[in-house]
Amino acid sequence: MLVEVNCQTDFVAKNDSFKAFTDDIAKKIALDPKVDLEADRIAAFQAIKENIVIRRSERVEVTGHGAVAAYIHTGGKVGVLVEVGADKDETTTTEAFKQLVRDITLQIAAANPISVDRSAVPAETLERERAIYRDQVPPGKPANIVEKIVDGKLDKFYSTVCLIDQAFIKNPDETIKQLVAAKSKELGDNLVIRRFLRYSVGEQLAG
Repeated sequence: MLVEVNCQTDFVAKNDSFKAFTDDIAKKIALDPKVDLEADRIAAFQAIKENIVIRRSERVEVTGHGAVAAYIHTGGKVGVLVEVGADKDETTTTEAFKQLVRDITLQIAAANPISVDRSAVPAETLERERAIYRDQVPPGKPANIVEKIVDGKLDKFYSTVCLIDQAFIKNPDETIKQLVAAKSKELGDNLVIRRFLRYSVGEQLAG
């Protein structure tokens, strides 16, 4: 369960009673995603004396075999959930698998990808990037050359925004795709990053 709860000052954000409130809210949403939390929010407001907003939340549950890992970074300013699938249940109990999912959560927190792979990059994002790259090509180039240049620039774009194409923060010579493939071979299983969530407090929301 990943939840963003906003308050007005950093002082309150670090307050133990506010942290306890956010933990309680997360547990309640985990049990019932449609729970009405307005009474809890008002009670917290009256106790803490600051406006509180339960801004967004999302729940991730494992489908089939695999695990969900969580990571909270920089004093609760960034939160990550990731689901990593496997073919065999016993794989998920190994230390190598647990380390892999920990590393992936750290990667997502630090490198801020927008999708797991290229197929999940929004079409409007791709078109915007293509338009920018076309404008950067000197005039007079043949159309086929322009598109080759644009495709080359898109490959670089993918390496920054697609999780599996990113350089692993602990070993920049290896991509996340290569890391997962190596762990799959080591564990004799087929590991796959199914999905992830990354919340940054106060970030602009899509739509």
